[in-house]
Amino acid sequence: MLISRGVNLLKHTSKHVKRKSSVMNNQPVRFSSHGEWSYREIKHEPNKYFTLTAEIFGGIAWWWFLYRMWHDYHHLIGHFEYPDPSKWTDEELGIPTDDYD
Repeated sequence: MLISRGVNLLKHTSKHVKRKSSVMNNQPVRFSSHGEWSYREIKHEPNKYFTLTAEIFGGIAWWWFLYRMWHDYHHLIGHFEYPDPSKWTDEELGIPTDDYD
């Protein structure tokens, strides 16, 4: 029984050693969802269809934002009328009376 387990252990370690020696500089292979992994460099140009679609949707989003800010600016400043400063009294403005010494 020990011999059969020892043989399996030797097979497993020999596969592991062969796989490890095939990798350059003993660095592990990095698998990611985007294929070949790169650091600070672009391996391939992005698809032009996706770039164009992103530009179009970005343009629509900015148009919608600026249009709504121009026509519905009450969302920013509020729905109330701005008070007329000419109707404020001196007391409300903090101006002392004329006979103040």
